Amino acid sequence: MNNKAFICYANQCTETECLEKMIFGFGTPIQFMGETEQNETWGFLYNYESDELIGPFRAISKMNLKIDLTAFQGRYPYQVKVSLLGDLLRKKAALSYIQSIGIQVYRTKSGRILPSHQITSKNAETLDHWLNNDTIVKSQFSSDISDAYDSIIEECEYESSKKVLLEVRKAVSNKKRIKHEEADKLLIQLRDGVIKKEQPVYDDSKGLLRKSIKNILLDKKISSHDQFDEMCKIRQIEYDGQQAKYFPIIFEIIMKLPSSVRDRQRKT
Repeated sequence: MNNKAFICYANQCTETECLEKMIFGFGTPIQFMGETEQNETWGFLYNYESDELIGPFRAISKMNLKIDLTAFQGRYPYQVKVSLLGDLLRKKAALSYIQSIGIQVYRTKSGRILPSHQITSKNAETLDHWLNNDTIVKSQFSSDISDAYDSIIEECEYESSKKVLLEVRKAVSNKKRIKHEEADKLLIQLRDGVIKKEQPVYDDSKGLLRKSIKNILLDKKISSHDQFDEMCKIRQIEYDGQQAKYFPIIFEIIMKLPSSVRDRQRKT
């Protein structure tokens, strides 16, 4: 085992709960869950070069002393006596583990898989880092334009990189038609390796901006970006430069949807 690995502990939990943490990860890649209890605790070792999880195991301190969890600092642990209670776990085996222990999962609009009991953006980052989405569940997106818009905006806020946005726009413009699943999959793929901002690019928590954009798309048969801009002016929708850079992408992706989808939305 090389030093590009980290060890995680979960005290006061069962073996099943430890398996759950092995599959879904912690809030951050390296997070220690308190001190050991009665000189032992459940844990696992994750080697992110070979993409392997070893465990779960009980880590037992020497001389009946508590293990200093903060001493590991994410590197290969110091001499620690471990008793392996599980076999090697790889990504491709994650689904069978989930099914066998009955963990409930679901996918957000932006395509991220989360355990039903712990919904946090940090948790999602850990999942996206090493867990293959296609291994767990296949993407299922509604044909509602507002869902497509929400999903795109979530990814754009999550990824504020101009390079990513330009690549998405280029890829979309080269396609005759693009479905919601394809748009989200593309955004998720392009997101990998890009540094993320802690804060969203802009605050649309009340959904006012996305509601206005949806109304424009449904009320009029927009056929060009110029018409889209003109409708924004007519409806007196103001937006700053940060918001404006998303509009061409949103417009192009939605306009590439099958006409039957857009027409159906206009009637509702």
